[in-house]
Amino acid sequence: IYSLLPGTEAYEQLTLLLEKGKLYALEDDLLARGVDASNLLPNGRSISYDTFVDLVVKHQRTYNWA
Repeated sequence: IYSLLPGTEAYEQLTLLLEKGKLYALEDDLLARGVDASNLLPNGRSISYDTFVDLVVKHQRTYNWA
């Protein structure tokens, strides 16, 4: 979650990834860490757990950045 915030080490690298794909953060994870979704990368998107499940079913690959 913190990597999606400006000023972090991974932020610049993640902005490059957005040119080829999408980045999502679970709403519950954002809330648990006190992160406001409006502070994410410009094209980063917060999603519900239900939306996450839909994305997992729809796509062959998912990546966990934990």
